[in-house]
Formats: sequence, C-alpha cells, structure tokens
Amino acid sequence: MRNVILLFAALFFCTHPAFAGDPGQDFWTLVEIRKENWEIDDQATKIATDLRADKLSAAQAETLWRILHRKSEKLRDRSEPFESGEQPEVAKEVTKMLRLQVTRLKGLIEAAQVESKSGVEAARPLWQKQLRSYKAYQAQEQKVLDLMNWVEENP
Repeated sequence: MRNVILLFAALFFCTHPAFAGDPGQDFWTLVEIRKENWEIDDQATKIATDLRADKLSAAQAETLWRILHRKSEKLRDRSEPFESGEQPEVAKEVTKMLRLQVTRLKGLIEAAQVESKSGVEAARPLWQKQLRSYKAYQAQEQKVLDLMNWVEENP
C-alpha cells in the first residue's frame, strides 16, 4: 500500500513540476533569456563607448555589433515559442524587447557603416535615431523587468 501511495505521489510531481508559489519553468527560462540579453546590451553599450573613445574603428564596431545582432536574433527565436506556454504575457513582452534589441543593433550596424564610409558627420542623423531607438528598447526592458518581478512575487 505504501508503495502505491509513493507511486501516485511520484506521478503527481512528474505531471505537476511547479510547486505552489513557483511561476513555472517557462518563466525561469524567460528570465535566463532576459539575463543573456542584458549581457548583449552591456556589450553593445561598451562597443559604442569604445567607438566614441577612439578605441575601436567604425568597421570594428560594425563587426562586433553584427555578432551581437545574431545573438539577439537567436534569443528572440528562443523566446517566441513561449508565447503559447505557461506565461504568455511575459513571453510576449520579452519577445517585443528582443525585437527592439535586434532593430537597435541593426541600426547601430548601419550607422557604423555610414561612419566608416563617409565620416562621423554623415552618420550623425543615424546615431541620433539610434538614441531614440535605445530609449524605446530601455522602456520595454523596464516593462519586462517590472512584469517579471510582479509574476515572481505573485505566482
């Protein structure tokens, strides 16, 4: 009898992996995706800082941003399937944030291309556009963080 009870308990926990108070595996995977995106964001910002400090050429910055752009696209692709999972609201906001990041990095690449071919002055409008793009991305990033904090506190 005891073995039957243990078997049913094991089956229950296998089919219901989230304990009370846990938002689920989808949520924690999205948190990991967000953390990886933060690392990409930090690297993109450092590249921009190094470019302005003349530690990198525009061509070097472009190459590095292309690498980050591909990583962001992969993160976006990883987050999209979760839009129909346990936490669809969170997944949709994370995917939106990643789309903005991909767009931002694409714009940085374009600005670096213009700068390397035609100089800083020719690229200035593109850099200004990127500042607006970055602000939109940051607003979405904050929205994701607030939503994740709320979900974690109110599972």
